[in-house]
Amino acid sequence: MAILSSLTSGVSALKSFTRGIEVIGDNIANVNTTAFKASRVDYNDSFSNLLQQSTSSGGGNSVGSNQASSQVGTGVQIGSVSSKFTQGQLVTTGVTTDLAIIGEGFFVIKDTVNNTELASRSGNFRLDDRGYVVNNQGFRLQGLTGGSLSYDVTAVPSSPDTFAGLATALTDGDLTVTVGAAAPVTVSYTAGETRDSIFAKISTATTTDLTVSYDATADQVNFKNNHATDSIALADASGGNLLVALGLASPIAATATGSSTAGLGLSTSPKELTYTLQTPVTASTVGDVRVDFNLAVGNGLTNSTSGAFTDAQVAASSPSLVGMDINTLGNVSLSLSNGDSFIIGRVLLTDFNDPQSLVREGNGLFSGFDAAGVLSGGVLGVTTNAPGGNGLGVIQSEALEQSNVDLTEEFANMITTQRSFQAGARLVTVSDDILQEIVNLKR
Repeated sequence: MAILSSLTSGVSALKSFTRGIEVIGDNIANVNTTAFKASRVDYNDSFSNLLQQSTSSGGGNSVGSNQASSQVGTGVQIGSVSSKFTQGQLVTTGVTTDLAIIGEGFFVIKDTVNNTELASRSGNFRLDDRGYVVNNQGFRLQGLTGGSLSYDVTAVPSSPDTFAGLATALTDGDLTVTVGAAAPVTVSYTAGETRDSIFAKISTATTTDLTVSYDATADQVNFKNNHATDSIALADASGGNLLVALGLASPIAATATGSSTAGLGLSTSPKELTYTLQTPVTASTVGDVRVDFNLAVGNGLTNSTSGAFTDAQVAASSPSLVGMDINTLGNVSLSLSNGDSFIIGRVLLTDFNDPQSLVREGNGLFSGFDAAGVLSGGVLGVTTNAPGGNGLGVIQSEALEQSNVDLTEEFANMITTQRSFQAGARLVTVSDDILQEIVNLKR
């Protein structure tokens, strides 16, 4: 029996250390695999044959002594093949969608075809043709989505810096505004003064008798009479320089009653579009992270130009996407050509009570969430899965995590495992020689 047991022990060594060489070979082969986690083999002894049962001394005042057990082992077996989820070194790539986790946590990836979720440390993502952030297999990165911004678009005149180029050059002078018998209001202007500056002064002429307002659509200043019977008189005290510069007769008298208005035209300069940013919508929906930015009237744009510009013109001149950034907290920010920026989505992370229970699926993906025990309870949310919180690591954009395989350690393990295999093989040959001697005893 002892001879046969030694043979069995030798065979178990060959089997176990062969598996150990396989694990070491897999580690070495993946030394350059993005975010690869090395494996480790733990060996356990096999069951032992009991030659003698241990006994107690009987205790008390017994004169006898206890007896030790005698056992002979039957070899070695694989105790476990575990993964080493230690941090790998980071390497800079310069690609915005390349993401690395610094610290604990995994990306959550969804196979939308089979509706299954997987975990991964590998962050070599890209944008597909529909703007989804996907890995090399086309599985979508999970997080918060739905962030957006909108603009109210209006048409305003493209004001010239000065009155030069209009009807005549502007020199120093005064404009008087009179309502009925009330004392006139005088607005002084100087040569070279901007149009906006002068009409800002005119706006200060508003009194209890007179209301001055600017009509952007008509591009004119309106003088509204607040009395039903009085009239408004406009006169230029310096020879009509201002009124002539505007292409109007000098002096000019405008009468109005009640709510009627008399307009002082400004210029015939073309209008331009102004995009006023409205309050951005925060990304709050858990799902596939998507970078989808395409402004159109009815989709982020409101055409408030009163017909001065068509919807197509409003969309054509709208801000365009010029850049994307992902910060350490996972916020996906878009930068626009007009200098505005907003958060369109956020990358979320997950972690497990027992990562060793995860099942490798290839391509840097892991399944087995239920067995590993998801810390967040299996439901993604900003309160439990935001990078930088609840023990989770942070995200480094434009970088990838390298394999954590230590070649020095692997080669050392390969040497010891190889020698162990050789010793097991020698045990088999020696056992065979002893069996041969026993057979020869018959002769």
